[in-house]
Amino acid sequence: MTYGRLDVFFPDGLFKTYTLSDPNTTIGRSNTSTIPFDNETLSRYHANITFKVNQVGITDLESENGTFIDGTRLEPNTLHVLIGGEEILIGDLRMIFHSTDENPTRPIEVPEETTQRVELPDLDFFIDIADSYQSVAPGAHISTRISISNESDKAERFIVEITGLPREWVRIDKPELEIAPKASADVLVSFKPLRRSDSRPGDYTVEIGVRLKSKPDLILHGSLNLLVLPYSGFGMALDKPRLKTGERFRLFVHNQGSDTLPLTISGRDLGGALRITLTPSRVELPPGQRAVIQGEARPKSARLFGDPRQHSFDIVARSGDASGFMVAARAYVGENPPLPRWSIFAIGGIGAVLLAVLLFGLVILLRPVPVEPEIVQFAVSANEIAQGDPLALSWTVNNAETLTVSLNGTPVQAVEPGSNGVQIDTAPIPEGVQTFSLIASGGGMEIEAQQNVRITVPLRVRSFTFTPNLLVRYVNQTLTLAWDVPNAALVRLIGLEGFFTTTALADAYPASGSLSVDGIPVTDDPLTVTLIAQSAAGESVEQTLTLDVIDPQCAANADVTLYANPNTGAQVVSTIRGATTVIVNAQDPSGQWLRVELPGGVPGWGQRSGFVCADSFIVDDLFTELIVPTAVLPATVAPTNTGTITVTPSPTRTPRPSPTPSPAG
Repeated sequence: MTYGRLDVFFPDGLFKTYTLSDPNTTIGRSNTSTIPFDNETLSRYHANITFKVNQVGITDLESENGTFIDGTRLEPNTLHVLIGGEEILIGDLRMIFHSTDENPTRPIEVPEETTQRVELPDLDFFIDIADSYQSVAPGAHISTRISISNESDKAERFIVEITGLPREWVRIDKPELEIAPKASADVLVSFKPLRRSDSRPGDYTVEIGVRLKSKPDLILHGSLNLLVLPYSGFGMALDKPRLKTGERFRLFVHNQGSDTLPLTISGRDLGGALRITLTPSRVELPPGQRAVIQGEARPKSARLFGDPRQHSFDIVARSGDASGFMVAARAYVGENPPLPRWSIFAIGGIGAVLLAVLLFGLVILLRPVPVEPEIVQFAVSANEIAQGDPLALSWTVNNAETLTVSLNGTPVQAVEPGSNGVQIDTAPIPEGVQTFSLIASGGGMEIEAQQNVRITVPLRVRSFTFTPNLLVRYVNQTLTLAWDVPNAALVRLIGLEGFFTTTALADAYPASGSLSVDGIPVTDDPLTVTLIAQSAAGESVEQTLTLDVIDPQCAANADVTLYANPNTGAQVVSTIRGATTVIVNAQDPSGQWLRVELPGGVPGWGQRSGFVCADSFIVDDLFTELIVPTAVLPATVAPTNTGTITVTPSPTRTPRPSPTPSPAG
């Protein structure tokens, strides 16, 4: 059984997803690990993910560099429970854990529940808001309960609204509900801040509004405080891990978290033979920002004789925030003495010294002259491209030792010198003219070529939703549609008029908005609503929603007599046995009688008090038959006051799930 997945982000920009189904998953450098990584910043057995009794947890296995969850280092050999959305930092690998249980209404443990009551003396209802102060990390879920109490003598419908947070962070399980007189009902509000660097940490005042649907101006306002916690995320990569003596390198660092990240960059010489310089050695990155660190590593003392050597060193980035995490990138620098070791024994006296000087001079004179790199051609696949479409960069370069692609002056990818192209994901790139650069380095020199590309936002349906998620035949209901189509000049809605409502809709609506329409479905065919959006340039896009229609059903709480008219003095047409489920299709003007559908098309009226109706509809909203005709029985049915017709319960239709529109990429 799959219980989650790990999205792994590598320092070089690669991304992989690993499905979690083993109840005991080990992560480490060893090949015997369940998920092995050939990465020197990990221990052989670094961490362990377990699944037991529907609970997912991670344990640090006394690793050298530690395991960090949302910036906090775990205690070794101590289980930490994962609920989904956490950032896991292991060495220089960044991982995001996603649970397959995305239920945002999971119970949240709080030390003590505090309840805030909101009421006004002139209103017949009040609300209680539980947990008026909560905290949540981006990507995780938290919820609060709102209790609405109806103090009036009649049933009322209430509408719940939440403001003060980005719309996509909030989910209300019952945005509209009916409450019986002198009764209370709960509404669960869930909060899930998105795990993005623009999810600003800090305190948010969440405004809660509850209003009467029949009197929209009667509203109660409450609030709660939501503390959105910061999360840390960090990426680091060297443009070239293998260097020659005196060759400079560049270290790319990226703050992928939601809070300012102070970093200290230092070099760690593993053999004690190198002198490492870094500029700058301290940086402070705002959320989502990148920086480039210039560096050089060379031997402390040059050797005239000897065999070639390779020195290893680490570039270490240490955060200055509360997490204090440390990430290292391994690099190597080669040392090639101009004279081999054996030449020492060939030198004797002055002749040997002269020979050595001569040889040294020859080595210097014959050393290759650095050749300037050359960018022969640098091109893009399109000078104008829709956001989200891949952009291909291609080039022809000579004499380059390193190649780097940058966007608006910020390095985004280091590529192999022998490559001739790369693809860029344009989804995160903002709209407008962007400058892509190719930087070629070699022989101590650096050249650059540029191409400008205009990023356009395509016409896409970001969201198209409806409430409620199904309709009931013969019942007056309110259908609310909401949509968001960025860059649309107009939006049309097709499928409501004549099929659900007789109200004339507008010819066009704005790019983003909502529409509430009252109507009565009269068939059990699904209702199909199509959104058609057009841009100012004539581009169009459409998306269709399908809403299932079910029958209004009631069960007889005892034997119920059915009459030809809503009157006990009318002719008896049938008797419904107790506990039998039937379909009702109308009520009389008094609301005291319900009309039942019988086999053969014969209608029958029964007293409403004799039925218990399903919660899927409100009986008072059932279609009202204003003119009740005298029942005409089929010729094959002889009316009687004593006969009994047993109605077989109609099968309950299972509504098909309606497709949920995906937001535009």
